[in-house]
Amino acid sequence: MGKLRVTLVKSVIGCPRAQRVIVRTLGLRKTHSQVFLEDSPAVRGALDKVSHLVKVDVSHQTSDVRRKKQTNSLTVPATDERRPEIILGPGKIVQLHTLMVNKNARPKRTRKGQGIGSGLGKTAGRGHKGQKARSGSSIRPGFEGGQMPLQRRIPKRGFSNAPFKKRIVTVNLNILNHFPAGAIITPEALLRERKIKKIGDGVKVLGQGKLEKALIIRLHAFSKSAVEKINAAGGKTEVI
Repeated sequence: MGKLRVTLVKSVIGCPRAQRVIVRTLGLRKTHSQVFLEDSPAVRGALDKVSHLVKVDVSHQTSDVRRKKQTNSLTVPATDERRPEIILGPGKIVQLHTLMVNKNARPKRTRKGQGIGSGLGKTAGRGHKGQKARSGSSIRPGFEGGQMPLQRRIPKRGFSNAPFKKRIVTVNLNILNHFPAGAIITPEALLRERKIKKIGDGVKVLGQGKLEKALIIRLHAFSKSAVEKINAAGGKTEVI
């Protein structure tokens, strides 16, 4: 019988205990380690149970015979076209399934609540009581416990129509009964008689109340009902 060259190509971490025992019994301790075993039914049966972890090649070399010819150039052996091997330097073989990440590239996850020795036992880093210590607690981003949040405290930028807003002063019809019949009512007359406090951006007449006199009203705007009542009283409206 020939020799079998067995190479551990995958880690046994996470594998069932029975498979780990078989790998250890075969003499494989670390990933990429190799052993030469006699080709026997017992060995074949053990290798079948861990076939996804090891690579088996038929070799006539003994374990103490080393490869005499080594190359530093990149070569692609034609032994298996489905799984090409690239030899990088003396004895170093890199395959797609043997690529490994750098050391500490995947740090071990911190297990909380597993004892006080880690510093994250008991309360598991959550502290004593409070909302954040409860299971299922979730605080939305930007929430500051009820106080005015930052996005509402800081000044706002952008366009605002407030500086361009027109401030219209309104006057009802019943206020105009103070003037004598036939009088000409202008914004200045209303301001002089203290019927308005300021002219602002214009004066508008609203239709609340009843007009008892015929007046000539020269203001900036009129409501529809105000125009009807002024015309019904014999007055006249003029938009300035």
